[in-house]
Amino acid sequence: MNNETSRRGASQAEAGFAAQLKSYYAHHWVTFKESWRRLWSAPVSTLLTWLLVGIALSLPSALYLVLQNAELVRSGWQGSAQLSVYLDGQLSEQNSQTLLTELQADPLVQAARYVSKQQAMEDFEALSGIQGVIEGFAENPLPASILLTLSGEALPSRSQQLAERIGSMPGVSDVQVDLQWLERLYQILLLGERVAWVLALLLAIAIVLVVGNTIRLSIENRREEILIVKLVGATAAYVQRPFIYFGLLFGLGGGLSCLLILLAGYWWIGTPMRALSEAYGSHFVLQGPSPLDAFLLLAFSTALGVLGAWTAVVRHLRDIEPK
Repeated sequence: MNNETSRRGASQAEAGFAAQLKSYYAHHWVTFKESWRRLWSAPVSTLLTWLLVGIALSLPSALYLVLQNAELVRSGWQGSAQLSVYLDGQLSEQNSQTLLTELQADPLVQAARYVSKQQAMEDFEALSGIQGVIEGFAENPLPASILLTLSGEALPSRSQQLAERIGSMPGVSDVQVDLQWLERLYQILLLGERVAWVLALLLAIAIVLVVGNTIRLSIENRREEILIVKLVGATAAYVQRPFIYFGLLFGLGGGLSCLLILLAGYWWIGTPMRALSEAYGSHFVLQGPSPLDAFLLLAFSTALGVLGAWTAVVRHLRDIEPK
């Protein structure tokens, strides 16, 4: 009897918990739909807020896409960066091949090619258009060399360290490296990345303030309703919930408008960029926002909207209390 009573009590408790959970989610859904209806009761104000949030988000987002495309270009150039290793004239052919094998094993080296003294002279004659240059010299004055193509992981600082290390090897007379342009490009991209983060932080604060101010006005417009609800014993979470959903919808709508702005800009710029790339024989294709970028943008904008709403309700709802 006691066991049956215990089972019946447990079943009733489970049923009661399930009913509470269902009621909880039902109230959330009703609140969400009511918040959506109230937003569209003032469509002009809602669309302007979405547009304002979208424009604010589009500035750092567009800069991020520009830097992302510039990084793709830099990666392509990085792989074609070369070090010219000039060998000592007294170095034998066998030792030159040994040095070539040693340099090929370096993780920063993508490819290595040995250029003999004879090959260097032939290349010079082909480029200059002057034949028989070697006939004016007792011996070939051009040194043998090894041309190193660096991998994409070879940052300017690491490339410079590699050049200094190779220059100290026996049998190497000089190492010529032209990475100054690459260093400047790398520093420009690094500066642009930090500017994008600072701009994103400032505009995120601005979005939180805009959404918070919009929610504050909504709270003031519903002051009497809030007083009545609190008077009958509504909890703080119950009162705050509609305004949190307001912030969520403001943030989500702003993120969608930002995404539309970015896609429109990509469509507007992508066509002439593609034509320019083809004119120069390049295979570069402008990259737009990826699905992951779009998801992160919407998540970020929604989080900013919720944060703006939360700061507003925490600050202003506490001042509305029935007397």
